[in-house]
Amino acid sequence: MVIMKCIRCLIHVVLCVLLSKVTYSSGQTPGRRSRYEPNWASLDQRPLPRWYDEAKVGIFLHYGVYSVPSFGSEWFWTNWKNLRNPDYIRFMQRNYKPDFTYQQFAGDFTAELFNATQWALLFRDSGASAPFISQVFMAPLLDVMPYVDIIFGNEAEAHAFATAQGWPTDDLREIGKRLVALKKLNTERPRIAILTQGCDPVLLIQHDSIQEFPVKMLAVHEIVDTNGAGDAFVGGFLSQYVQGKSMDVCIRCGNYAAGHIIKNPGCTYSGASEFVE
Repeated sequence: MVIMKCIRCLIHVVLCVLLSKVTYSSGQTPGRRSRYEPNWASLDQRPLPRWYDEAKVGIFLHYGVYSVPSFGSEWFWTNWKNLRNPDYIRFMQRNYKPDFTYQQFAGDFTAELFNATQWALLFRDSGASAPFISQVFMAPLLDVMPYVDIIFGNEAEAHAFATAQGWPTDDLREIGKRLVALKKLNTERPRIAILTQGCDPVLLIQHDSIQEFPVKMLAVHEIVDTNGAGDAFVGGFLSQYVQGKSMDVCIRCGNYAAGHIIKNPGCTYSGASEFVE
């Protein structure tokens, strides 16, 4: 299927770009790179990224097989085996056979109650920052930007990029304008920016216009897994773009692909496409 081929192709291209361009970088000064040696004296010279001090809230999340016993903390193995904490010893004696090993918890680590959407909404609503690519890989991002015809991103990614660049705005439309205006080598083909906002309208920013495209609202019970929704949107968009379809058709297909992925566990596509131009 064209949509899924585009998704796989896109992921491959993105990975190739990142792997070929990334170097050890401070992620703090756009365009500046620093190399570090594999020792603490060198690594300790790396400055903290700006978001570490400026973010309102930081969330450090652990998730592993220690969630199976759900006793104490993520330091379960250390407390049980290394420190021989009496509370942990008694817990294991009461609940597991004598020769039970920590590795055996993995058999019951099914994560059936894990809901990625709930966590994502919690992080968003808390005001926490998750800059990731824009903060860590800003230098290679700026290196490839002059070659970019179409830039995709969600609202969080757009805001992270703007913050890393020091742009004095949190308005998504203004950020989109600035993204489009970044240096581009092929001026015969103006850059466009497409920014998604969850269930809010998709923004299409061109050098002289900004358009909104509605997103079909899904019921809460229909949202199974949001992982891969952004990649699916890009894949759906490109499946129509390479055929010369209009921006309206491209974005609607992007929304269709993302909507389908969200309803299924993992980035999976099943059945025949029901997308209608």
